[in-house]
Formats: sequence, C-alpha cells, structure tokens
Amino acid sequence: MILETINSKALRMCVFQIMAERNGIYASMPENLVSEVVKMANLRTLKVRQFSISFSTLVELCGELPRLKNLYFKIETDSDAKIPNQAAFVRVFGGLEVFQFSLTSNDIEFRKILTLQCVRCLPNLRLLGDPKEFVDMLPTLLDYEASPESGLSKLTHLTINLDRDVLTLSKFRDVTQLHIKRSGDPRAHQYEKTGLTDFQNLKNLILTDFNRDDMGIFLFFYGERLTHLTLDFKSTVILNLQSFFEYLFMRCETLEQLSLRNLDVEMPMAEKNWSFSSNYSLKELELEFSNESNRDAYIPLSDILSAPNLERVRMIRIPATLEELGSTMILVKEQKILKKVDRFELELLKVIFIHAS
Repeated sequence: MILETINSKALRMCVFQIMAERNGIYASMPENLVSEVVKMANLRTLKVRQFSISFSTLVELCGELPRLKNLYFKIETDSDAKIPNQAAFVRVFGGLEVFQFSLTSNDIEFRKILTLQCVRCLPNLRLLGDPKEFVDMLPTLLDYEASPESGLSKLTHLTINLDRDVLTLSKFRDVTQLHIKRSGDPRAHQYEKTGLTDFQNLKNLILTDFNRDDMGIFLFFYGERLTHLTLDFKSTVILNLQSFFEYLFMRCETLEQLSLRNLDVEMPMAEKNWSFSSNYSLKELELEFSNESNRDAYIPLSDILSAPNLERVRMIRIPATLEELGSTMILVKEQKILKKVDRFELELLKVIFIHAS
C-alpha cells in the first residue's frame, strides 16, 4: 500500500525521508523501495535513516536523480565497495550541496577515501561526511588550493590534523566550523598557521590537543566572532580555572556554547566576588575533567553556574566539596541560579552522581 502511494506521487516528490531508527540495527533498503525512489526524477532531498544501502546501489540510485541536492544515508561497505573515477563520481554526485553519510562498519579507510574524493571533486558541497567521525582533510585541501583548475569551494565544515605548515586556504571562504587537531609535540614542531586564521565567517571552533599558547593564537583571531567553542586539552595542560575563564571570556564575549574537555586544574581555584553572573550570552556549558585531574583541587560550582541564561549544563568528574554542592542546591532552590536550565547533568569526582532533565 505504501509503495503504491509512493508510486502514484513519484514524479511530484521533491523531498523523501524515512527518519525512524531501529536502535542501531539497520536492515538493507528493500529493492522494491529503491526501485520506487529511482522514479522520483524531481527529488531534491533524500534522507534515509531506517535503512542502510550498499555504496554501489547508492551510486546507481543517485545516477537516476539529476536534481538531487541533499543526501543522507547509512552506507554498507564490503570488499566490493569502490569509489568511481573522478568523471563518474562528478556525474553521479556533482549536484549535491549536502552529503552526510555514516557507515555500518568501522571502515576507516573507506570513510577517508570517500570524504576526500568529495572534497576533491564536488565544489558545490556545503556539508560533508559523518559529524561524529574525524577525517583529516588537510592534504586534500592543500592540493585543491594549489590546483589552478579548482574554483572556490563552498564547504562550511573542515576537519584538519595540523602536521605541516598551512600558508593559505583562500579557496575555502564559506567555512563556519573548523576542527583542528594538533599533531606532535608543539615544543618540537611550530607549524605555520596563517592559512587557518583567516576564515571570516567562522562561528564554531574545535581545538584538540593544543597547549594554551597555540589556543591563544586562534582565540586572538576568532574570539570575538565565535558562538561555539570546544577545547579538548592535552593531558599535560594544568589550568588555574579562574584566570583561564577570565582570559577566555575577555576574548570570546559572544559565546553561546562552551565545552572544555580533559580538564586538569590547580589550586587555588577562586577568589571572592568571582562568577559567571555577567556572562549573558552563554546558554550551554560542558566541563569534563580528566580521569587524572588534581584530586586536591575543587571548583566554585555555584559561581560557574551563575551565568544567567544557561539552558543546558553537563559537568563530568567535577572536583567539588559537599559543602559547595549543598550551597549550590540552595541557590537553585531559591531560583538564584539555573533559572532557565532544562537539561542538567552533574557527576562528581568521588563517585557521587546526580542527574536530572
């Protein structure tokens, strides 16, 4: 009955979505359903979460949908999964603006090859790949930048492993989200970063395994533009949290979402009359402390939670005293803090767990 309904409206459909998921268990998309989708010649958006599809079938399917702009699928990979040559790849996927995919297996090599082929061949793409997986795009980005035949790319999200000098990425002007991982010991390798500090539309910055000095370079160039910031620290970085927050918010006054991971802190943690109470932009806060964080340190929990417009909070392995926890709970009860929060998760360091939502 459903297939008959689809068949009767196939030519008029511009958007086709099957969004239900099966708890991580995916069945292959039935052949008769694939056959009906092929008939949707005017389709512009195809999103399927309930079924997976082999890459060869996906290539055949998209080859019959010339107006397709937005594509999401769970892709099956096997020994026969091969990426078409450049001409065939462009013919099948060349019209895509969004190509988001995940894999049914942990085939890292296939994910990498497919991602980089998209960067290389599809200049109209804005969004690409699986947001949960990191694929280093830098070598392909530099090749694209150096090619006299390549025009401006429309990619908005880049993932980069910084293991070489980056002098320019001027063909990538639409970048709004940038994820950079630091490779190697920064004391031994100081790479040129000029090409990573000139994305005029950047709003979301993710830095992994950087030391404070290198982070400071990016915050100097981008701080006043950022609305989302994630810092995943190296295990060797130990912070005075109060001075770091003052340093951070002096540069990033419009942050709406802040995530700090693998934190380790030193004492003393805070002085009197210090809090987030004047930080009106912050809506989401995540603090995740390292498993090896200083067991003698503690944080001023109520001061950190005093940002007036917080809506979501996640704090993991938090070093806090029971006295501070009690004071915080009183302030919450009196509606002096966390007045707008609709999701709250708190895990204390010493096996005390509180969760509410």
